[in-house]
Amino acid sequence: MRALMSFVRPLLLLSLLSLPAVARPTVRLALEGHGSLFNSGSGAALLGLNFGGGLRGGVDLNEHWGVFLHVENDVWGNTGLGGLLHAGVLNYGVGGEFRFAGGLMRTSLTLGASTLLEPTVIDPAGSTGIFVEFRPPGLRWTLARAAGATFVLGLDPISFMLEMPVLSGIPLARIQYRTSLCLEVAF
Repeated sequence: MRALMSFVRPLLLLSLLSLPAVARPTVRLALEGHGSLFNSGSGAALLGLNFGGGLRGGVDLNEHWGVFLHVENDVWGNTGLGGLLHAGVLNYGVGGEFRFAGGLMRTSLTLGASTLLEPTVIDPAGSTGIFVEFRPPGLRWTLARAAGATFVLGLDPISFMLEMPVLSGIPLARIQYRTSLCLEVAF
């Protein structure tokens, strides 16, 4: 994880220095929900229920680019007989986004850590590994503008997410193809 962060930090700093400054940065806060029926959970059926929610907060660097912090809980479940829900993982990281088409579309990439919230048969709770999420272009609609704030509804119909909370021994990795919905306020 340290090697990944030592590689990401200089790139993030370089990108921040190379972009023109905004007169007054726009701050964005978002409440998100996500769900997935298809995943590649280790030893799990291809059809498995995953859902959760999270928060994003960030600033715009200019008209198109923004950076953010992201934290979410990803609940794991399966569709088999007697399927149970499990606390899953807590994912947290830093990301960048690119908005285009007059702000109607957005794509983003998030890198960070994934922490196992409950033990498995061979892995203890608290094990921490990596988290990567790529969201291809998603849609955004402005709902209202009031008191200097803009309220936006966002839909990311498909995204790719890899969480690996356990990197040692037998790695625990899950790949999900998600749909996400968010309510964002920008001020």
